[in-house]
Amino acid sequence: MKERIAIYPFTRELSSFILYKDQLKNYELVFAITPRGWDKFEDQKDRFAKIVLDEDTFYLNQCINYVDVLLLCKPILNVDLSLYENIIKLAKINGVKVVYVEELEALLINRIQNNWECLKSHEIVEVKRQEQSSIEVPVISVIGIGENCEKWDVQLGLRDFFLKKGYKVSLISNNKLLKLFGASIFPPVINSTEYKFEQQVGAINSYIKKVELMDSPDLIIIGVPGGIMRYNRYVHNGFGYAPFLVSNAFIPDITVVSLYCGYYEKEQLEEIKRTCLYKLGVNANYFHISSKVSQYNLESKQIDYFSIDQNYVNELVEKNSINGAFFNINKEPKEVFQRILEELHHNIPVM
Repeated sequence: MKERIAIYPFTRELSSFILYKDQLKNYELVFAITPRGWDKFEDQKDRFAKIVLDEDTFYLNQCINYVDVLLLCKPILNVDLSLYENIIKLAKINGVKVVYVEELEALLINRIQNNWECLKSHEIVEVKRQEQSSIEVPVISVIGIGENCEKWDVQLGLRDFFLKKGYKVSLISNNKLLKLFGASIFPPVINSTEYKFEQQVGAINSYIKKVELMDSPDLIIIGVPGGIMRYNRYVHNGFGYAPFLVSNAFIPDITVVSLYCGYYEKEQLEEIKRTCLYKLGVNANYFHISSKVSQYNLESKQIDYFSIDQNYVNELVEKNSINGAFFNINKEPKEVFQRILEELHHNIPVM
């Protein structure tokens, strides 16, 4: 029997939990809770009805009685412990298990109970220099221009499309939330400073091969962590090291690049393609226009992210499509996904 799970705080970045709730492996999503004064998703009433509710309604109606697991997430904006205090107390009183993302571990360090679970990767792979194993099934790589550009939405959308077509799909990602959807999570070696570059690449390649042998999939979708390009001299996205590392561990058949919302001149697009080809060794085949825009904050020297109205996103998809194969995950992406399927068809047996 699936456990009933509630998410807090629920934000637009977590919308895929609702859109692909049927893909949750051992959980049934019952509530997505928004803090007081936050976005109430009025524009998504039809899609999110009966799941999204504000914090006060959750408390007033004693909805905690219908929850087995509480998932604590970290929003893009900076928050402190006070945001979580009340709901943590409520979960403790009612014996509700708490699962939390790794990014909250330091913040919650003095509140963590024995029955709590941190979403981490516990995979162990042998780190050694070796010849890389070839992956015998088609691979779709999903990479991003930077952080918070909806890569995980694209990964889940692609998987959903191919699953509904009858294919067996393995998803490998560095996003720990995808663990709840049954995805395989890259081992910690991906972030380790203890090993040489070639050892890390070998370990990642071994892990991908391990997933292939264990799952026997028709297709593997790999979510590549990090951003491929430096934003500016203050925000460098790790200089694209993580995508460079992971992309050296396998050869994709198709690469999807997720971009921030905007219109991309042909010259800009060519620069992105060159970066993908000469830095990562991949051809950028398709482009996803996310609903996020990024803006550099001069005061904090950090990136602020904002959501854009879906109608405007749709317009930009159409405008950008002059220069390439563009889509948005919320604007009927099936036509593009069907093209991807047809490109891969000679590698995927007919079911």
